[in-house]
Amino acid sequence: MSLIESMAYRRLLIASVCTLLLAGIAIFVTWLFYPPIVFDNHLVENLQVVFLVIAAVLSAHYAKKFSQYPLDVYVRVFLVFFALAFGLRELDIDTIIAGEFGKQIENVLRLIVGIPFLLFIGFLLTKIKFLWQTRMAVLR
Repeated sequence: MSLIESMAYRRLLIASVCTLLLAGIAIFVTWLFYPPIVFDNHLVENLQVVFLVIAAVLSAHYAKKFSQYPLDVYVRVFLVFFALAFGLRELDIDTIIAGEFGKQIENVLRLIVGIPFLLFIGFLLTKIKFLWQTRMAVLR
């Protein structure tokens, strides 16, 4: 049974979509009464970081769970790095931790995610023929 055919996965997708919709509605209603909610380092940006971390964790879990399918692993590991990179972009550590130390922590975290991400992309370039042959599955 493939991942998409799994009922547990379908329930997870439905729960994720419902959670995102509820979060969107809650943010919109809150924004009507408190416009600064959408400013930098407020609720909206922090929720983005939370959802991106959840996406990275779930992608890593399913990459491990379905490791017998190389394409699933490649796509999910890419999504892990992608979500973490966007999460770090949204998380402004240098404003949370003031001074030079905050900037250094932010740069170190970006290197910790960025270097393996670039190495993984380099690895994917060695699999370009396989990825091209399975491009429709990748797009799905």
